[in-house]
Amino acid sequence: MLLVPEEYQAVMTYQAQKPDELTFLAGNVLLVAPDETSDWWKANLNGKRGLVPKNYLVKLGDVVETTRRGFDLIFLSISFSS
Repeated sequence: MLLVPEEYQAVMTYQAQKPDELTFLAGNVLLVAPDETSDWWKANLNGKRGLVPKNYLVKLGDVVETTRRGFDLIFLSISFSS
């Protein structure tokens, strides 16, 4: 199966724990080959390659919607707690 690289944005910072992993900061945009069968994806950042945990990433086009939903949930919890 051929994996097509896509852009994902890091939502949290990750410090590599092993030599084959990639360190990245929250907000970095990585070129990723998503593989839904694995929790670790192959990624490229600034010419460096390594494995990254998929739960630290959001597909670039989905970042705004995820942020909006997070804001809505915070707003709702503040509204109902009064």
